[in-house]
Amino acid sequence: MNGADEYTVAQGTTRLIPNLNTTCKMEVPADLPGVVIFLHGVNDPGASYESVETGLCQGVNERLDRPDLLAGRYGEKYKEAGNVPYEKRDSDQRALLDDPDTYLYQRDTKDPKTRSLLIPFYWGYRADPSEISRDKNNDPTKLRDQYQDIQGNRLDRHFSKAGGFFVNATNNLLDMYDKGLPLTGRLKAARLMLPNTHFIGDNPHRRYYVLAAHRLSMMVKEIRRVSANETITIMAHSQGTLITLLAQALLVDAGHRCADTIIMVDTPYCLFPEVTPKDQDTLTTLTRIVAQVTQAPHTQPPLSDLRNPATYYGRTGPQWSPTQGSRKDKVGNLTVFPERDNRQGVPVFLPGRHHRRTG
Repeated sequence: MNGADEYTVAQGTTRLIPNLNTTCKMEVPADLPGVVIFLHGVNDPGASYESVETGLCQGVNERLDRPDLLAGRYGEKYKEAGNVPYEKRDSDQRALLDDPDTYLYQRDTKDPKTRSLLIPFYWGYRADPSEISRDKNNDPTKLRDQYQDIQGNRLDRHFSKAGGFFVNATNNLLDMYDKGLPLTGRLKAARLMLPNTHFIGDNPHRRYYVLAAHRLSMMVKEIRRVSANETITIMAHSQGTLITLLAQALLVDAGHRCADTIIMVDTPYCLFPEVTPKDQDTLTTLTRIVAQVTQAPHTQPPLSDLRNPATYYGRTGPQWSPTQGSRKDKVGNLTVFPERDNRQGVPVFLPGRHHRRTG
């Protein structure tokens, strides 16, 4: 081996005792069975990431007969600061509580117990300095202690909006390159009927969607650069599904392989020509992107490698096999199910009858 091929998989410390010829045993963690990147939707700071990651780790543990996968913690520093009596909070704790957009759903990256295959992907809009509402001294103004853009939309402490503004969402890929949704007569009438807790204003350019798609495609390329055969699943909700589709198109244009699997949840992607840009065949766009994901599945490593003691690297447990898995049901009885290779799929989960979404 040379330096480029060497990397650390585990490390440990032990007491140095002269003339004691013993071996220091060190636990080597099992490899992860893949990577899952999760994208939130519009007007969302990632509020569901903790529950999604918890369920994902539990499900993969059950399916692969593993005991070790454990979800990360979210908002831990924010919770700790909130538990301190007001008069005893220091400046750092006050700053944390003053910025819930950043810290309330922020994943704790320093928790040593975390062992997870999920990567939470955060995206949104950040105002250009010229788009921030300012006073006569050119200082950012506040309304009820909140920053705003020049259209009256609320911004967080970093002049941003996680997931962008709700009404600025799109139902197709082309509109993500276009200007923001203007406050037309219909929306002006709707704004008059909204409660005080809601606001609709003019919207900024939607280029922040395109930036998110470029970031996502770059993440896929970087993962593959480090580990060429890594299985990558992208799970996305709402507007995040459109960012995911655009990212696959960017990967294809650059000559790179798409994600192995894309899971689309409550997507606002629309197939009806009367409510999408003129002369844009959104159905063909969708089918061409899906074909790029599904037409040539990358079958490395094969499922048989995940059972072979020489090649499985701890990714599966003793009760798993390439043909079937088993897990306990709600009452504790062992249930056997057929195993399958999910690489090359694009499952779409549609919203329920009364579910509200963009689009």
